[in-house]
Amino acid sequence: MGSTELRLWRAYDPDRPYAQRADFDPLSGEGASLVSGRWHTARPDVRIVYASEHPALALLELYVNTEHALHRYALVEFLVETPGVTRPPASVVEALDDERATRTFGNAWYASDPNPVLEVPSVLVPKGLNYLVRLGDTVRPKRLGITTHPLDRRLAERL
Repeated sequence: MGSTELRLWRAYDPDRPYAQRADFDPLSGEGASLVSGRWHTARPDVRIVYASEHPALALLELYVNTEHALHRYALVEFLVETPGVTRPPASVVEALDDERATRTFGNAWYASDPNPVLEVPSVLVPKGLNYLVRLGDTVRPKRLGITTHPLDRRLAERL
């Protein structure tokens, strides 16, 4: 059985206090243990990295989840080698606005699915794909680089 290699991006705000800690790692999955997302319920033992298939989608996902002025952003580009990718069934995809349905599916994937990567449609860009990477013994993201960019003033003025 082969494996799949995914090139993914995660955007974050480098000006937030947590991102300025000396030990901050945007690929640690730590945030998923603290804050629930559309596809999981936060618990201390949960380690998930939410990522996107394209840097523009990663930025958009950060932008809509930011409640403060965003002046710049950082992009982490990384590779994940995985034995397989799980996709939610059509019934869950059709109910993307029902967080109970998406979290139930995501929590079950996290707890027992053999594939450490979950591919989900973006709510913001339905043709775009986001990925949840379950960190653990079988998956270790390989960081390719981190770049920091100013947020275009046209976007910054709208936040």
